[in-house]
Amino acid sequence: PKPPTSGRKIFLEFLPFWEKISFLNKVMLRNIFRYHQRLLMMLVGIGGCTALLVTGFGVKDSIMDIVNIQFEEVTLYDIEVRFGEGMNPEAQQEFRSEIARYVDKIGFAHQTSVEMDFDNQTKDVILIASDKSMEQFMDFHTGDVSLRMPGAGEALLSVGIADKMGVSVGDTVTIRDPDMRCMTVTISGIYDNHVNNYIIIHPQTIQDQWNETPELQMAYISIKDDQDAHYAATRVATYGGVMNVTVNNDLAAQVNSML
Repeated sequence: PKPPTSGRKIFLEFLPFWEKISFLNKVMLRNIFRYHQRLLMMLVGIGGCTALLVTGFGVKDSIMDIVNIQFEEVTLYDIEVRFGEGMNPEAQQEFRSEIARYVDKIGFAHQTSVEMDFDNQTKDVILIASDKSMEQFMDFHTGDVSLRMPGAGEALLSVGIADKMGVSVGDTVTIRDPDMRCMTVTISGIYDNHVNNYIIIHPQTIQDQWNETPELQMAYISIKDDQDAHYAATRVATYGGVMNVTVNNDLAAQVNSML
């Protein structure tokens, strides 16, 4: 075999501290300064790893505010309650009286999972049917611009699903419920939302297209300032007919942990 070329000293070997460097570190320094290919590999490797770290921290800084934005600026209620069946006016009043000690505001709405069709695409979204009272519990806005609640035949769509499906204001989408009933609505606004995908409609839309009054099986509750959300949720859960109670603080902590 061809004999190796004679070794040459690197400039660091002429400095006084060279003798204090360990043997392995001497080998590393000689390899770096004598072999340009290894020097290039080192620079690319360290540079690439550093770029990944910077990108990771950048992504973290970009998304960690999502929880605060969602649960302080968009979702304004503290507790979400699902009932086993729709709440008629008498049942609503009874429920209000039962938890009046803990509650500041309460609103009832219809909520269900549906499929939304647009441009040969189908995605699952959460349908909420409510009137203007919903504005007390969710802030519908795009940037600094507030959006009005949809009228009959209209809908508000959350920005995430709108971007994914390419839906714009003025487009018409089809909504299909688990019973395969379809309705068409025109998107009147796209609002900022970062957790789950929602489409908001007016109850009159269901009345007009499906010829039925939507069951109000959901309640959104804002508790009083001097009350603890978890204690209030415990009291709410004892009411007959309540199937599930969700405290937004717990949901925010779960999303934050996932992020």
